[in-house]
Formats: sequence, structure tokens, C-alpha cells
Amino acid sequence: MGESGLKIVLAGLLAVILVPLQAGADSRILPEDVQVSTPDYEANMSSFDPPLGTYSFTVAWQGIP
Repeated sequence: MGESGLKIVLAGLLAVILVPLQAGADSRILPEDVQVSTPDYEANMSSFDPPLGTYSFTVAWQGIP
């Protein structure tokens, strides 16, 4: 089998694999069928002891510079 024959075989195999996957990807999930939950988060502040003083900073869309 030459190089062009191998390309044809590989293209055929790729089509056989991708066509069923694409058909399955078209199914829709309704929003009411989706449940999302996140655990409650509470920071552990027991070791947080900042020095007293005045703090100043600027905030930008990119975050704190």
C-alpha cells in the first residue's frame, strides 16, 4: 500500500470515529436537568494577625498591581 492509500484508509477510519461522536454531541441538556452545588467555604483566620497600621492599595481590572 502506497502513501496515498494509507492516507485514504486513515481518513476513512477518522470519519468512522468522528461521525458518531458528532451526532451524539448534538443532544441538548435542559437547564432544569442540571444541578450545580459548591461546598461552603470559610477561611481559617486563626493564624491571621496583621500588624497594626494604615494600608493603602489601588485596584485595577487586572487585579492588585
